Amino acid sequence: RETARPLPATMALPPVPQFSAAVQGLLSDGFEPIRALVITKGPHQAKVMHNAEDGAVAAMLSSSRPLGSGTVEGALASDGMLYVTLAPHVPVEGLSVRIDSAGGRQGVLPVAGVEASFARPSYTLAASASPAAGIVASVTTGADPFLVGAAAMVQPDGRRNTLVGATIGGAITALATVPSEGPVIFHQSAVLQPTPQTMVGAMVEWSLGREPTVAAGAAVSLEGLGLTLKSMVIKGAAERPEGPEAFAVSKLAAVAASERGLTVGASLELPLRLPSDAPAGPKWGCMLGISLP
Repeated sequence: RETARPLPATMALPPVPQFSAAVQGLLSDGFEPIRALVITKGPHQAKVMHNAEDGAVAAMLSSSRPLGSGTVEGALASDGMLYVTLAPHVPVEGLSVRIDSAGGRQGVLPVAGVEASFARPSYTLAASASPAAGIVASVTTGADPFLVGAAAMVQPDGRRNTLVGATIGGAITALATVPSEGPVIFHQSAVLQPTPQTMVGAMVEWSLGREPTVAAGAAVSLEGLGLTLKSMVIKGAAERPEGPEAFAVSKLAAVAASERGLTVGASLELPLRLPSDAPAGPKWGCMLGISLP
C-alpha cells in the first residue's frame, strides 16, 4: 500500500550541494525513523541499523587510511559486499575525482560510482554517475554569496530532469525542475540564523495544477548541555488514483553529546492527517554513538 510521502520523497533536494546543504541540514537530517548503534575508534567504525519503514536490518564495518594525495576508505556490509573508495583531497581550484568500487556475492564492480569536480574562482563543474543514482551533471557560477546554476539528471529508470536555479549563500534558494514528463516543479527555500544557537527555515514545492507541499522547521542548540533540539511540520497532498489526498506530519528530533564520547539521539514522527490508505501511528528512531579513546 502507498503511504504518505515523507520529506525526502516529496520534496527532492537539489543535487547541487551549494543549493541544498542548508535546507537539508535543517529539514531533513536527523528525522529518519532509523534505530542505530554506532561505535567509533579513530578511523574505524562499526554500525548496526534497523529501518522502521521497511524493517530491514543492516550492519557495516568501515575504516579509512590517509594517502599522500587523499584517503582510501573501505566498508564491509552485512550483505557480503565490500566497498572501497579512493577520495582525494579536494583542492580549492582544479580537478578532483572520487572513485567507488564494490565486490562480493552480488558481483564485482571496479567502478561502482564516480564523482568529479573542476573548480575555478568563477565557476564549478561537477558530475557523478552510479547504477543506484544515475547520472548528474551540474555547473554553478557567480560571486559568493550570489550563485546561479543548472543541472541535468538521468535517473536509473531513464527519466530525465533539468534544473535551473539561484541562491544567496545557500540560505535563500529558488529552483525550477523540468522533468521529461509532467509539469515544471518550482522549489523555494530559506534558512535563517537569528542567533548563533537557533535556526529557522521553510521550503515550498509546487507546480501548476497540483497541491503545494510546504515544510517549516526550527533548531535550537543548548551548548551548555550539549543538546540540539529540532522540530518541523510538513503539509501537502499524496497522489492517489482517485485524486490527491491531504496529509500533514509533525517531526521532532533531539541529539545529546557528552565530552566522554557518548552521543544519544531520538526522533519521533507524529501523523496529524494522513490519506485514508496510509497506516496510522507514530514512527520513531533512535541512535547511540560511542566514541572509544
